[in-house]
Amino acid sequence: MDLTIGLLRDIGKLYYEADDYNVYITVGGADEGIEIETFKAHSVILRSRSTYFQNVLSNNNDEIKKDGEIFLLKFPTIHPDVFRLLLKYIYTGICNLKELDMHIMYVPLLLAADELSLLDLVKYIQSHLIANEQSWLHENIIHIFQISSHSTTFSLLSNHCCELICEIPSLLFSTSSFTRLEKFSLLMIIKRDDLNLDEIDIWQYLLQWAINQDPFLNSSDDIYDTSSWTKKDFIELENRLKDFLPFIRFFQIPGDQLYEFIWPFKKILPKQLKSQLTKLHMTQNSELPSFGSSFNLSLRIPRYKIDSLYISPRNAGILNSWIKTSSKSELRKRDETEFKLLLRGSRDGMDVKTFHKLCDNKGPTLILVKVLESNNDDDDDDSNHTINKRHTTGNIFENRILRNNENGNSKVRRFSTSVIDNNNTNTDNSTVIGGYNPLSWSSSDKYKQTTDSFIFSFKNPLKCESNEYVLSRIQNDRYAIRDMSCKFNNIGFGHDLWWFSGSCTQQYYEKRIIPTTHANTFVMEDYEVFQVIHSSEKDKESFGEEEILEENESIIGSEVKSELKGEMKSVTSELNNDKLYNMKNISVNTSINERDDSVLNVGGGDNKSDDSFSEVIIL
Repeated sequence: MDLTIGLLRDIGKLYYEADDYNVYITVGGADEGIEIETFKAHSVILRSRSTYFQNVLSNNNDEIKKDGEIFLLKFPTIHPDVFRLLLKYIYTGICNLKELDMHIMYVPLLLAADELSLLDLVKYIQSHLIANEQSWLHENIIHIFQISSHSTTFSLLSNHCCELICEIPSLLFSTSSFTRLEKFSLLMIIKRDDLNLDEIDIWQYLLQWAINQDPFLNSSDDIYDTSSWTKKDFIELENRLKDFLPFIRFFQIPGDQLYEFIWPFKKILPKQLKSQLTKLHMTQNSELPSFGSSFNLSLRIPRYKIDSLYISPRNAGILNSWIKTSSKSELRKRDETEFKLLLRGSRDGMDVKTFHKLCDNKGPTLILVKVLESNNDDDDDDSNHTINKRHTTGNIFENRILRNNENGNSKVRRFSTSVIDNNNTNTDNSTVIGGYNPLSWSSSDKYKQTTDSFIFSFKNPLKCESNEYVLSRIQNDRYAIRDMSCKFNNIGFGHDLWWFSGSCTQQYYEKRIIPTTHANTFVMEDYEVFQVIHSSEKDKESFGEEEILEENESIIGSEVKSELKGEMKSVTSELNNDKLYNMKNISVNTSINERDDSVLNVGGGDNKSDDSFSEVIIL
């Protein structure tokens, strides 16, 4: 018999039934624009759960205000709804992060937990966001990254944001708010070797960031026209960029791009760097400086390389993010993803038999189909074809960046010459469609069921500035994968994508991935199949079951949960979603059991149980 169950049950009851409180905690304040509310608690519980309270509530602390034997604490920046969640966690170990409208609480809850030194809860919130809230993180990446990068307590979240931005740079660099990112946070990204951007793009984004800092440096429409720049302007630009310059790989930038985009600002470059760059590009048979020099010669290597003729490593990073979002188990293991080429139609054969020979029983696979370009005309006319362009704002360098080094098949010459491009693939109007199958192809002549599959399309995927894509996840998982044998050519994803027969009829997935044609068809020019391999990084912290508990799990057991369930408070919040982090604008209708007047100044209402929500308990 486990006697700890009763112990945890009885301690948890103190949150609802006790009457011997000796700490009054007032949260919120008029100066902060936050409603004020007072809570009661036990010093012994608070001190046992938090090093902050252990220090503050010490008998040797003469600075703490007291009313007789009652400790009086104030937290003017913490909202009452946030503190209510924290106090419930302190007493019961329960923290439910999947309640309705919880998104607005993530940031203030994380900051308040950090302020009160609730380190286990801080770690849990970060792990929950990484494992379950990828879409939310994508949408709020700048704000979250800026907060997390300034505290070592948030290292899990900060590292994850860095990895996300390096995999999908458009999450940061193509947003209108990019120039508002703090220097410290931006420097963390520029230092990394796995940032998935060409070096010239990194320079141009940094230039955009620096010019747009306060005060604004240049009002000219052409930022590369420095004829009107004063000496003071160049000195200010140098001051803003001097900490970034050592981490820019100038020697990886082709000569013509160096001349057009960097040389107008050569006054801010160190003299030795200018001398070496001039020598490299103007002197015949010149070599790079030695690796022992002060110049940064390391290569930027994107984490998600892919041996594809039709998509870039940047697209591979996007696909990897979608795959991770589909599968919690893979994300928990913090796996590295490898895309191993199994088949290329133009090389190995375009027939179904070859596909099954090379791709059956290989585990998860990614299918890429290059659509014949004659079928891509007028695709914007279809109302069902929803292209995601949310990351395509604010790029002042659009139509100015040279895209001659997309596939890595280039050789750098001198200022007077261009980059040699050995790949003749036309990327002006190309479409790549495909799908992810988390199961194995097995020629079963049956539908396979999964909730993790998806289909997609990329428009002009080999163009760096292109952010047009469609992601369509499975809706009816019973018909997710059509696992047909060599007797049929209608193998694919539901009825929504059969690449051998060129059929694309939206039925079991969320949305159509290509425009409607007269027969819902397309012509496949070529296709590639990749095995998706996940290998755990042993040198990084993994998210085990002890760190991320599912919302229906409880480490104190069902006995305690059933006994406490009728006593749980239910907090239903009508939140202003347009004010995501502004807790001042929250309108809350609270209905609770007041645990014997231990929570003061709370509006009444009908009592409700927590039956509609499952609980998480972490201790």
